[in-house]
Amino acid sequence: MSSLTILIPTFNKPGKLFRQLYYLLRLFKTSKEISFFSDNIKFIIADGSSSIPSFSWGSSFSGLVRDCQSSFNLQYYHLPDVSLHERLVWLYERSDSEYVMYLGDEDLILFDHLAYALHYLDSNINVSTWAGRLINVISYPFFSPKSSLSAAERPFAGFVLDQSSVPFKISTYFALNAVGTNALAYSIQRRSVIYNYIDYISRHSDTLFYGGTELLHQVVSLSGGGVCIDNRPLILRDFMYENYIVEKQREAPQSDPFPYHGQVAIDLCSAHISENSNLDFAQSTELLLSILRLVPSLQTSRAVVQSNLEGGNFYSEIVADNISALSFSNFQASYLKYFVSAKSFRQMFLYFLRFVYCRLLILRHVVLCFKNFTTRDKS
Repeated sequence: MSSLTILIPTFNKPGKLFRQLYYLLRLFKTSKEISFFSDNIKFIIADGSSSIPSFSWGSSFSGLVRDCQSSFNLQYYHLPDVSLHERLVWLYERSDSEYVMYLGDEDLILFDHLAYALHYLDSNINVSTWAGRLINVISYPFFSPKSSLSAAERPFAGFVLDQSSVPFKISTYFALNAVGTNALAYSIQRRSVIYNYIDYISRHSDTLFYGGTELLHQVVSLSGGGVCIDNRPLILRDFMYENYIVEKQREAPQSDPFPYHGQVAIDLCSAHISENSNLDFAQSTELLLSILRLVPSLQTSRAVVQSNLEGGNFYSEIVADNISALSFSNFQASYLKYFVSAKSFRQMFLYFLRFVYCRLLILRHVVLCFKNFTTRDKS
């Protein structure tokens, strides 16, 4: 089976990175498939923080890195003040595996279906991208890990886009993505697809913005081969946006004709579509802009779909039935470790006050409902 390199660009999130490494260490120590993961998976971290992470409890971060390196294939590099685009290129250049994926420093990768994903790509040479579900973490999983997760944001999965028409694949994906399907940003991809993406970034790193970088990745991925949008969970995505850090070049300035994506990204994507289809540059640009204009109009539909799918059988089938008990326990332990290690006593105290307050409100509501029921029954 082919190997996978997981590339992690991180920046000024020491607590989140500590949580991720602690989670990985626990997985490698407790997984029954340790030999498969040790032989086939490598992690490379490029930390653009100005200083190496440190905490009030001493050298725990450095010690954790050493523990990880002695347990599985992990490389950690400190690249102070190197931009995100430069780190994306740098990480790719140090990978040598058949398959590559990028992983956010806040997010946790599930091992449950990794072997399946690699086998699927090995067996389907026309498919270049395997995108598993992103499951949102919406609260701390201290008491019930399953209840802290939500799958309703991205309900549409379980299909393959492998049509020969690149414009058709792009149009279909963006329409589905607008109302909720797996994102391609954290997908497992063939090296050739990532190469084309990285080539664009390396030549235009100073003029690309994050919104445009994501758009470019989507267009390159969809034109580089078939895309499997799988129903199996792949990422636990931290949706709480706690202590959220934004690096420079997040969005294009308002003076840009396309203030979110940026003119450069639009031109690059249009040229790429034109090179991989029968459309000329002007037609490719119009197609892309039509798709981008469509997306906001579907947001209302997305909200309706999400509200109808929250909880119930949908949640059980996607989350509870597809994530192992081992993954749940390590997920819970990593958040607890992060909470008690990276947070101040004041933050912990305020959190538990809110927790108790919410539980009291629920109890009050139950008592009132019971009283109303008994009163109505007597009458």
